[in-house]
Amino acid sequence: MRSGLLLAFAVIFAAGELMYSSAFYPLLLRWSGEDAVGRASALASLAWNLGTASGPPIGLFVVANASATGGWLALALGAAAAFTVAAALHSRTTV
Repeated sequence: MRSGLLLAFAVIFAAGELMYSSAFYPLLLRWSGEDAVGRASALASLAWNLGTASGPPIGLFVVANASATGGWLALALGAAAAFTVAAALHSRTTV
């Protein structure tokens, strides 16, 4: 069961990475406009670096100090926050 779930996670993660990598720059260009794409790209890079630097320590803290239910709850809350931000940005650009 664990191996199957791990494989499913790996496939979903890989699909997400493929979709993200091919869609990021066109989406950034569409949302920022050609005149601000450099600044938007720099801010996106800064946010990525901040997440890369802070994510693992936060994840380790949650794993070390929370139960399995608490870990899944933290993961679900993070996913909900990411979805909320993405939905807000999407609705802002489609109005």
